[in-house]
Amino acid sequence: MAWITTKEGKHINTDWFDQERQINVNKSEADKRNSEDAKSNTKDKYEKAPGLIYGVARINNKFIDIDGYSNKSTEKGMLSDLAKAVEKYDKTEADGIRDMVKFNEISQSHYNKQDGGNQFICEWEEVPSASRYVDKNGKDSILSGNDGVEIESRDGKYYVHIRIPRR
Repeated sequence: MAWITTKEGKHINTDWFDQERQINVNKSEADKRNSEDAKSNTKDKYEKAPGLIYGVARINNKFIDIDGYSNKSTEKGMLSDLAKAVEKYDKTEADGIRDMVKFNEISQSHYNKQDGGNQFICEWEEVPSASRYVDKNGKDSILSGNDGVEIESRDGKYYVHIRIPRR
């Protein structure tokens, strides 16, 4: 602990000042970051992603998330479906997925990577069927913004998800 003596002769613990100053600095930095995040984040936009069963794309200022199902029986076929969905949003990434299939470099660990601080993800898994929640009008509950009231199901072999950082 460090103590100082004021002109009036009072002894003050300077650790308290340092802690209080640090708290105020941390608060102002956090407020600044939150303000910047609020400005950069707009409401997420959802739309149907082509090429996938129950495919949905979520778009905001930082990234594009695409997920859905493929009824293809192989990973190559599933990735071809994914490339069709991605092409609408990022042609370069769609070509990269096609190259991965073309050169037989199909590996989730090979494809997942960090990209400039933004998380890039591409993952898939085998599933028994494709399903989604639908609202009372039979529309996809994510796309319509309404609560899902029942589950709709179709044939599907793979669930796939990709997150692409915005450039």
